Amino acid sequence: MDNNLNRINSNSGTPMDSVKFNRMKSAFEKQGGLIVKEDEALPLLNYHGVEASTLDSNTIAFRPNPSTSAVFEEFIHTTQYRTDRANGSNIVEWKLRPRKS
Repeated sequence: MDNNLNRINSNSGTPMDSVKFNRMKSAFEKQGGLIVKEDEALPLLNYHGVEASTLDSNTIAFRPNPSTSAVFEEFIHTTQYRTDRANGSNIVEWKLRPRKS
């Protein structure tokens, strides 16, 4: 198994369109969500070597200019937390689970 499963690199994906990102961010915040400030998020993201991270059902940390895939993935994880499908200890399992056809 590759130990660098979720490690970031300089070509981690197409940056999310800023207008779409701001709309999603605004809707998330209106529902009580929090996007962690960049200066607070970077130490955590650097430590784990990831582009973004969902901390719980209402908190997401992103690097500047996150990729489209990272943005959608983290918003999906907030839904998994809200619906009790994720609990923090099983999030890696969700990332590794094969998709059903």
